[in-house]
Amino acid sequence: MRISGGQMCGRRIPVKRQGVRPTKERVREALFSSLGDRVSGSRFLDLCCGSGAVGLEAASRGAAEVTWVDEGRGQCRDVERFLELVANDVEAVKTRVVCRDMEQFLSSGQKGPFDQIFADPPYDRDGTEDWPGRLARLIDENELLAAEGVLIMEVASRGKVTSPCGWTIIREKAYGDTRLIIYKNTNTENVG
Repeated sequence: MRISGGQMCGRRIPVKRQGVRPTKERVREALFSSLGDRVSGSRFLDLCCGSGAVGLEAASRGAAEVTWVDEGRGQCRDVERFLELVANDVEAVKTRVVCRDMEQFLSSGQKGPFDQIFADPPYDRDGTEDWPGRLARLIDENELLAAEGVLIMEVASRGKVTSPCGWTIIREKAYGDTRLIIYKNTNTENVG
C-alpha cells in the first residue's frame, strides 16, 4: 500500500496488523480529489485510523496538523513508527497519535476545531449502529468541526446510512465494498 499524492507520493505504508482494514489507494485518491485545496494548511483528524493511511495522505498533501486516533495500541505504535521514518518529509506538519476509543476522544474536551474529520469505524453491515448520528452528536456537543469543515465517513457500500439531524450529505460514492460519505453541518455556514 502506497501514499497516492503529495510530497510523499509513492512511499510505501507498512500494514502489519491482522484485522486492520486500510482504506484502499483508489478510495484515498477519490477522497482527496474531492477535498481538493481544502487540505493544504488544514487541521485533519483521522478517527479509527488503523494503518494511518488517510491521515498520512493528509500530511503528504500539506495539512498543517494531523491527529490519528485508534484504540489499538499496536496500530498507534505502527503509525508512530512510520512517522519517525518520514520525519523529514512531514517536519512542517504538527502530528499527534492518540491511543484511545474514538468516542472517548471526541468527548474528552480535545481542542478543535478540525477542518476535516475522517472516520472509518467498524463497518455496520446490518444497519444497527448509527455511527454518523453518534459522531455528529459528539462533534456538535464538543464543537470539534470548523464552520467550513466536513465530516467524512467510510462505510460499507451496502449498509444503510442516514444523515444525522442538522447534517447534509454533500457527496457520496461507492468504490466496490466501500462507500465514502461527506457531510456538512447545516447548523453552521459550511461550504460544500
